[in-house]
Amino acid sequence: MLWDTAVYVFILGLPVLLLLAWFDTTQVNGEPRWIKPIKFFLSLAVYNLNLEWLYRVFRSHGTATAFNRVRWVIAAGLLIEAALIVVQAARGVQSHFNVATPLDSVIFGIMGVIITVVVLAALYSGVLIFRARRQAPPVIAEATVLAIIIMTLGSFQGFTMTSPTSEQLDQWQQGAEIRLSGSHFVGAAPSDVHKTVPVVGWSLDIGDLRIPHFIGLHALQFLLVLAFLLHAARVPAARLIVRCFAASYVALFAFSLLRAQSGLPLM
Repeated sequence: MLWDTAVYVFILGLPVLLLLAWFDTTQVNGEPRWIKPIKFFLSLAVYNLNLEWLYRVFRSHGTATAFNRVRWVIAAGLLIEAALIVVQAARGVQSHFNVATPLDSVIFGIMGVIITVVVLAALYSGVLIFRARRQAPPVIAEATVLAIIIMTLGSFQGFTMTSPTSEQLDQWQQGAEIRLSGSHFVGAAPSDVHKTVPVVGWSLDIGDLRIPHFIGLHALQFLLVLAFLLHAARVPAARLIVRCFAASYVALFAFSLLRAQSGLPLM
């Protein structure tokens, strides 16, 4: 029931957030305040539906109990995470990196702990899927395991954004008030007119760590779509193709991460 609630909240919550964004144009950190909750709810809806399908495909007598526990942990964690993001948007403040007040610091800290637990639970689900891999066609099973490994890398890469920047450390050493700890931008601070990708807001002028984070997190969708197509078309050497695609995908993730950490835009 908890898992179903999470799926319904993320899917049904999207129209509500879209209405709020339509009528409320208040800006937070240079973008409408409801944009971040909308992006998270959309991403979490896809994520939950993907995992639900995987749990049904790879569920067996030996893994059923463990799968149910993992689903409970992930559902509870993501519901709390989403609720905190909505609360911060409703307050009109930034949800990530925000340490302006004790309350903001506590919320940001809780979000960090929860997402760590969720990532570890997802990684454990990959172990369970690997054990039950004979439940699905080989190409789909292999694509799933590889995707979860890449997704875990992308998840943990998110922690590269939480370290204080050099400017924030300088401010702290000078005794100035610290309102933000960490950033998804690398390099010079973005100007008021810096170019961005529509909707997602990725910077086209400086390094942006959200790009490799997105690439890593959504490996599951890309690899599974490829695996389904190869399986449906009965392509010879399908598993080899999946492995090559996964290797290329990791290379893209690494390239985008190195570009961002160098303070350079992806394109």
